[in-house]
Amino acid sequence: MKKIFGAVVLVFLYSTNIYANEVYLTCDNYRIMGYFKSGGVSDERGIDELDTSFKINSKKKRIYEFNRSFNDFIEKDESKWSEAQIKWIRDSGNVTYIGKINRFESTYIAETIFRRDENPKFKKLVSYYKCRVGKKKF
Repeated sequence: MKKIFGAVVLVFLYSTNIYANEVYLTCDNYRIMGYFKSGGVSDERGIDELDTSFKINSKKKRIYEFNRSFNDFIEKDESKWSEAQIKWIRDSGNVTYIGKINRFESTYIAETIFRRDENPKFKKLVSYYKCRVGKKKF
């Protein structure tokens, strides 16, 4: 009986440590679609410079994206969490940014929607990413 109880306690302690850690995602851009104001669609290969990383704390329901300019992770405010995805929206006046991470497929979609004359060519850009669980380098 003591052995079973000890095993249950160890499993419980081990599993809580797993969930307390943060998960790091590395996302590689593989496709960009541009929706022209004139009505056409551009479908291009991804750009390595758009690759990004996320730090996700599911216990606190917080998500951070790595910002190369600041060389640090910046929190995505007001993110919405569901079983299937994590989503956030940032509206900066003439441009709306929408981010969605699919929690089952490990994919990330970033939409940039332009209003008014912010972008003379496109009304919307959508970038597609494949993500994988990463680790800190050191």
